[in-house]
Amino acid sequence: VEDGIEEDGDQAGNVTSMQEDDLSSLMLAHKLAQTCVHMYFRTVTDLAPEITRFNAWGLVDDLGSMHNILRPETVESLFLLWRTTKAQIYRNWGQRLLSAFSRTKTAYGYTS
Repeated sequence: VEDGIEEDGDQAGNVTSMQEDDLSSLMLAHKLAQTCVHMYFRTVTDLAPEITRFNAWGLVDDLGSMHNILRPETVESLFLLWRTTKAQIYRNWGQRLLSAFSRTKTAYGYTS
């Protein structure tokens, strides 16, 4: 297991049949997704701020942009990574994000 991606045939889905270049791209995709979910998981609400900057010390939130407009891109990326790898970690991360989104539901729709 490297950064949550399992390499045995039962868990890895199509990963075992990938070419080296494709595996390299998959690892980059995993690391990008991991960065995205950490932007969510580092807040109390599990909703990422609209703007987060990177500096020499890591992620820095823009305090004027701590709202979340419920963008689906990270959840969609996690779904595609799960479909490719069958690695449970992507389902776990996606469930946590969807749970955070569902907590914003009101009688009239979703709020952020």
